[in-house]
Amino acid sequence: MGPGSSTTTTPARDSTGRGALLCSEGLYTFHTAEWRKARNAGAREGLAAKPKPGRSAERVGLEKLRRKTKRLEAELERAKTALEIARNLQPLLEQLSGGADSDPKSKP
Repeated sequence: MGPGSSTTTTPARDSTGRGALLCSEGLYTFHTAEWRKARNAGAREGLAAKPKPGRSAERVGLEKLRRKTKRLEAELERAKTALEIARNLQPLLEQLSGGADSDPKSKP
């Protein structure tokens, strides 16, 4: 067999000698193929959508109480505004009702 025959048991020749190095260390292409599969599987797992961490019952309860507090504060503010309007309107209504009694046209 001549110098170009491929029946030798030496690893394939490449320009960097990588095949010879891997072979001398006991590493073969099936090892690198397995490593690539593992790497790609890990990359897919890393890119997969992760489930959002669940909210604890304490946090859910706290958020519910904050919403309720906000709603009750708004309701209290509306009630205060209504009372203020009623206080300001009362003298005007008394003045109008008192003036209606003294209106000469309303007496027979």
